[in-house]
Amino acid sequence: MADIKNYIGLCKAAGGVIAGSDLVLNAVRGGKVVCVLIAKDASPRTQKQVTNKCTFYNVKYGVTDADSYELGKMIGKSAPCAVLGLTGKGPADAVVRLLSQN
Repeated sequence: MADIKNYIGLCKAAGGVIAGSDLVLNAVRGGKVVCVLIAKDASPRTQKQVTNKCTFYNVKYGVTDADSYELGKMIGKSAPCAVLGLTGKGPADAVVRLLSQN
């Protein structure tokens, strides 16, 4: 999980993080997102919406072993965040590789 935090930090520093399910879904539709991360405690409805949209638009996604509060902390927010979209190709590809190993 520490490696994923590092890559999310790189994406955040480069301005390549979109937080929140509605914003991420719009970014997936617009082709702006390379990878989507879903918190393990995201609601079933949110998980279904995000995974369906990512599958339809051929965007890689993964459910992390972090809860929404941890995901929010990774991007410097004190509020929970159930869904993150990563737009930076290099770090996002690394996150996808790490998720596929788990």
